[in-house]
Amino acid sequence: MPSEYLASLSVEVRAQAWKEQLENPALTMFVAEDDRCIFGFACGGKLRDKVAEFDAELFAIYLLHANQRQGVGTELLRRVAKTLHDLGFRSLLVWVLEQNPAVVFYQILGACTVAQKTIEIGGVQLMELALGWPSLSVLKQA
Repeated sequence: MPSEYLASLSVEVRAQAWKEQLENPALTMFVAEDDRCIFGFACGGKLRDKVAEFDAELFAIYLLHANQRQGVGTELLRRVAKTLHDLGFRSLLVWVLEQNPAVVFYQILGACTVAQKTIEIGGVQLMELALGWPSLSVLKQA
């Protein structure tokens, strides 16, 4: 991600976007917290753009670096998957930049590459992969 693009992001704009997301009943969102702070979150919902036969999308999943590799990300993903499954969705897809180390996280949990596209962020062309699970039942298991 270009550093100039990241530096140009507005706290106010992002805060308003978060407010709208948190008030959106169509989104499924979970947070991970300890006695000090919220250190992670995951959210998903109905697939935004048609990709094969997928019907749900993991929009975001983030953990502070210090809280990674402890099973929390897997638990967040499973909770989103279970909730989406309970709402009637059958499959899940996530778009992720090809260079993002999280690609391996998704692949370990059984996701397969189902599509790819080039996107532009901050004037830089980046490859984005759609990784998917054809069945939510694989992920929703505790």
